[in-house]
Amino acid sequence: MRKGDGKMKYKAWNKEKRRWVKIYSLTFYYDDRVSISEESTIIGQDIDKDNVILVQSTECFDINGVELFEGDVFKSFCFDEDTNLFTHVIEKRLGSFGYDLGDCGFVYLSLNHNFNWNNECKSEYILKIGNIHENPELKPIP
Repeated sequence: MRKGDGKMKYKAWNKEKRRWVKIYSLTFYYDDRVSISEESTIIGQDIDKDNVILVQSTECFDINGVELFEGDVFKSFCFDEDTNLFTHVIEKRLGSFGYDLGDCGFVYLSLNHNFNWNNECKSEYILKIGNIHENPELKPIP
């Protein structure tokens, strides 16, 4: 399975402004600040580290070609597109991406053959419906 272009991609959720920031450069300071430069600017904006959530790309894509990141919520249709079988939040554990199935354990995205990944790591059985930062109501109740 080929995944993405091999470059690690990140984006940041700015809790204060409630918006995503595409990262061009990122600097961590000793005084609990983070400076993030967006792709369109050279000068970074300083943000308190508690107001930033960094998420990494899984390098996988949903049925519409939308890139999947940590914290994204997706529906999977393993048998029938009209039947919503599962809704999951993408997490990173032990360096790999997947989702928690409670008592059934943690399922790694790339190893789940039910999702029918193609050569570009795109699945015809996954649809991104949001993420837990912009859409906290999508976060499953434990």
